[in-house]
Amino acid sequence: MPVFWLVLVTAPVATPLHVGNYPSIETCQAAAISTRQTVRAGAPNANFQLVCVQANTGKAGDPGPPE
Repeated sequence: MPVFWLVLVTAPVATPLHVGNYPSIETCQAAAISTRQTVRAGAPNANFQLVCVQANTGKAGDPGPPE
């Protein structure tokens, strides 16, 4: 089964941060939208992006999530 990572990007030169694993692009995108809305409500001037990235194909030998 493929795995999609939710990645937080805070600036063009900052290191992206892996913040979650999701079983589909749809669930990852829903989490990104929900998180973005929650953060914007508490910190409307926050400058960040949440990106969904396919981490693997679900086949044997694919890498695991970062630790």
